[in-house]
Amino acid sequence: MMITLVLLTLFLFLLLIVGKYYRTLRFWRRQNVDTFSAISMNIATKKKHMGLVVSDLYHTMYKKSKPLMVAPSILLTTVMLQDLNAIRDVLITNFENFSDRGGFVNHQDPLTYTVVAMTYELWKPTRQKFTPTFTPAKLKMMFPILMEVGEQFVKVIANQLDTDINDLNIDDLCSRFTTDVIGNIAFGIECNSLANPLTEFRLYGEKATDFNMHPIFHIIGGKYPKLSKLLNFKTFNKDVTEFFTRIVQQTIEHREANNIRRNDFMDILIELKKTEDSSDGLSLTLEMIVAQVFSFFVAGFGTSSATLSFALYELARNQAIQQKVRRDVEEVLAKNSANEITYDNLQDMVYLQQTIRETLRKYPVIPNIRRMCRRQCTLRDSAGKVICEIPKDTFIAISVYGIHHNPDYYPQPELFRPERFDDAEISKRPAVAYLPFGVGPRACMGIRFAKMQVAFCLALLLTHYRFLLSESTPKELTFDPGNPVFLTVQGGINLRFEKL
Repeated sequence: MMITLVLLTLFLFLLLIVGKYYRTLRFWRRQNVDTFSAISMNIATKKKHMGLVVSDLYHTMYKKSKPLMVAPSILLTTVMLQDLNAIRDVLITNFENFSDRGGFVNHQDPLTYTVVAMTYELWKPTRQKFTPTFTPAKLKMMFPILMEVGEQFVKVIANQLDTDINDLNIDDLCSRFTTDVIGNIAFGIECNSLANPLTEFRLYGEKATDFNMHPIFHIIGGKYPKLSKLLNFKTFNKDVTEFFTRIVQQTIEHREANNIRRNDFMDILIELKKTEDSSDGLSLTLEMIVAQVFSFFVAGFGTSSATLSFALYELARNQAIQQKVRRDVEEVLAKNSANEITYDNLQDMVYLQQTIRETLRKYPVIPNIRRMCRRQCTLRDSAGKVICEIPKDTFIAISVYGIHHNPDYYPQPELFRPERFDDAEISKRPAVAYLPFGVGPRACMGIRFAKMQVAFCLALLLTHYRFLLSESTPKELTFDPGNPVFLTVQGGINLRFEKL
């Protein structure tokens, strides 16, 4: 009798699941929306980076003039957008309908309590508190720290060349550089990973992107927060959480006790904590400070180092472009009596800035954008015609890599051509055809810092070294499918450096 009851219960449960799936499928078919299989895509990501798999789907949709397609599911229905007007709708025009990224905030996993993952209700006041930390005035205050680490970077490369090692792993070097920059600016700690790549900070920086659970569980957590809290889903390993919490707490206590100021990111947060206005009901707790410092570290460390590696690789492949960028840097520096790089004259290095933008066009380090629909709404195309209704809690996927490699927006997209970002060229393209940092209210908050860090490092290296391909340089880059969130190179990139 008991067995019969259990089997009947299981049968009814399966019947409910199947029924829910077919109701979801009928909803989209009534709107004439084509479907794709999320399972097939997940299988494909075992051998190919998720960014490229999603890009392939984007190009299929574009060729067939499909503004969107959907992967129906009982748990995580996902709509893939191709139409740029619909994308602008989601990211800008109807932002409040799509203001969540669908991330999971677990208060027992404090590193998840970031402005990136927060739902709209928490995100809005938090963003307002933290936005002033990235003004040009604040970045200028941080610039001397960047210069100090840059000098160490040049010395480390020079020391390696003096030992007749001129074939350098630039992934490793750039990662150590950005670790030291972010460690100094975010935590006020001299990490010294340039001198010693096995420092504790560097090792925990690497572990910070080694997630404790697959990103799919993070997405499930965003859609079903009560269930996820009950199951206590944790994104990060316990030792990583404990390390970063301890470092932040010790730094704050030391500075407050000794009245120390370094004009860095941590200083700004400590000052913000002292002067915060709690009328919005949001208190700047230690937990929140740790999470924001951590997210700033992870974003600035991983994405910036990858961008630097990609830029150096392309400059080594394209010697004429490299020489043109170097001339751009030297001409701007010649106008400076001290002949040194400053925050202000970085902005005057026009071709250098175009080169960075082209690097991010060809290699968007975050190749996909995700949003979640907060309430049912309508998407329209550029003619104002209704495309379809989007139900609440539907995930939206946008292929940044696919858009950036669309030949209708970027002719011969595999060519590296910084001139694509002349003002005249930019004016020919829709604004949302370039999305390395996202657009709209929920675009990357640290965009100015990221650009400053990458531009400074490239300008500095160009004045000291020539970058060349070596026998061990990969002919074509293969992206690591084991890291579905970021675009990273499998096996790394080696280049030859020559002193000028």
